[in-house]
Amino acid sequence: MDLVKPSDLLCHIASFLGLRDHFRLARVCKTFQAVCDRPASFTPRIHLDWAWDVDRTLTRLAQSRVRPVSLILKSSDALPAPFIAWMSAGGASRLTELSTSYQAVTEQLIGALPDSTPLRILELMESLDAQHAKLLNRFPLHTLRCDATVVQQLGNVFQSLTSLSFFGATTDADVALLRGCQLQSLSFLWGHAAISDAACHVMASLPLSHLELDSAAAITDAGFAGLKRLKLAALRVYNARLLTAAGFAFISAMPLLSLALLHFRAGDAALVHLADQKQLVTFHLKWSNGITGSGLVHLANLPVVVLNLEGCKDLDSSSLEHLAGICTMRKLDLRHTGCKRAHAKALIAAGVSVTL
Repeated sequence: MDLVKPSDLLCHIASFLGLRDHFRLARVCKTFQAVCDRPASFTPRIHLDWAWDVDRTLTRLAQSRVRPVSLILKSSDALPAPFIAWMSAGGASRLTELSTSYQAVTEQLIGALPDSTPLRILELMESLDAQHAKLLNRFPLHTLRCDATVVQQLGNVFQSLTSLSFFGATTDADVALLRGCQLQSLSFLWGHAAISDAACHVMASLPLSHLELDSAAAITDAGFAGLKRLKLAALRVYNARLLTAAGFAFISAMPLLSLALLHFRAGDAALVHLADQKQLVTFHLKWSNGITGSGLVHLANLPVVVLNLEGCKDLDSSSLEHLAGICTMRKLDLRHTGCKRAHAKALIAAGVSVTL
């Protein structure tokens, strides 16, 4: 097995740190200092809240040798003069990721950014007016997270996107605008989507490998039948009230590596269709009714490494014997079930990390 290099691990750690923490760690760790000196080895996240000392933050940024930066704007105040000066002095040429919370600040910033800004990832917590939405076409965006109301104003920006996440209410009409796009990842977040089978037929025409449906309450078996054509590696479905065991057969036919079903209602009968899965590594079946030991029998031959059964209240300690055949399993979540630790001793002895 290949070992992870210490420098690669530090790059991963660095991506979660703010600029201030980079400087602090670089003073006490020579290896970390070497990582910070490598251009484009990671992207530091910079939080600019105007209650902070903006001058000092931007001074640190100017001194940093790291080229790409991720900017998070959480304030509703107007952009401060030092920040505008930093952008004019070439700072915008380092901006690859932007997250904003307020429309007025977002529109001010987008209007001030030059066309050469290498902005690739954008998160908009509020909508934009039509004029500023069209300005997004200037940037090489590949990832966008936004309110559904922004979609109708974006125009050709969809053609370059590979990842799109919707916040808030989303309809079939919004999804229809995606037809012909080259999206690889699509998410409907926060559980407010009002999409139906019609949206599934549009999604089935996209080259998706990742799909997240936080609200699938109006999607029937016919909708999931349309999604069967996708070569999905990861699928997350929440609250699929109308999905039956017959419809689950379409999901199990996908070449999934990761499957998450939350508030699943089809019960043991649906799990029969997983028996022939050869690639599933992560399986979340959280807060689902009707899942018992009789259904877990069908998971015995899966190559699952992570199995999450949290909240499946119909499980009891006698159900665990059916999981002993999953020789690849390394992590099992049994919180809020009827299972007891005393009955999981065999799994723990086999090297499975069990959470109860």
